[in-house]
Amino acid sequence: MNVLFYGSCNVSRLIEEVNSQASILGKAFEAHNITSVLCQETELSQENFLNLIQQQDIIITVPISKEYRNKYYLSTDFILKNKKLKTKVIIFVSLHSHFYYFDYGHIYDDNVYIKDPHFLHFKTLFEFYKQDKTEKQFIEECVYNTDFKSYEELDSFANKDIEELSRRQDLLIELKASNENVHVIDVISFIKNNYKNHQMFYSLNHPSNYLMYFVADEIVKEIGLQQNLINKTVKVFDDKFLLYACQQKYFNFDIYERPADFRMLSNNNDITTLEETISHFYNSYKKQKIKKY
Repeated sequence: MNVLFYGSCNVSRLIEEVNSQASILGKAFEAHNITSVLCQETELSQENFLNLIQQQDIIITVPISKEYRNKYYLSTDFILKNKKLKTKVIIFVSLHSHFYYFDYGHIYDDNVYIKDPHFLHFKTLFEFYKQDKTEKQFIEECVYNTDFKSYEELDSFANKDIEELSRRQDLLIELKASNENVHVIDVISFIKNNYKNHQMFYSLNHPSNYLMYFVADEIVKEIGLQQNLINKTVKVFDDKFLLYACQQKYFNFDIYERPADFRMLSNNNDITTLEETISHFYNSYKKQKIKKY
């Protein structure tokens, strides 16, 4: 059986090493001919990608837009129109969400994208700098303040993101209705039923191991492979942590169970503490001469 894993790291990290214990699905697929293509890095031509698609018995993927990289042939639409009729497409929503990291993301100041010291920032930290508040104030009023955000605010963040994920999964269900041999993995129901008890995302666009194991289970179940060959000891992603103490009242898991990687968070290998991280961002904003209010 020829199987193509195609899409973002949500897909490629499922099968990084075929026939290897270092891969979630490596052992489960060891008897099959596997190809893995990372959409953001592939340099395949349209002709070569078309040939690859038409050789497959199963294609496992996430939605790729028609405009992606200005190459229509990399899109889900192209795949569905050019695959063999009998080829099964297993698809699930792109796994990215904000509700665990409600204060984290891209920042623009006077319409200028702030990409230092990291391309992602804690937005309240940036606002504290702009308001000429101290680093200590940010730690006391935000990081360790259990009332920084209320239960209702945290619930609103989660509901908003889950609604958006649901909307995107509904689009896949519509896609299934108009195409033959398409199976949609119901990730949304799993997230809704488990997101308070288990961390579903380790960063804005990296699902947790727990969520990736569920996706792997559903893939193997749909194809009819042995589920006991799924390797659930693999740590697929290990990126961010939950920063704010107020989040503990909303989630049932220990928000501090995963150690903070301040080096990666600050994009600086010499930084190992929260205080150093905050100073690093403040000093960078000062060096960039970001104006205060």
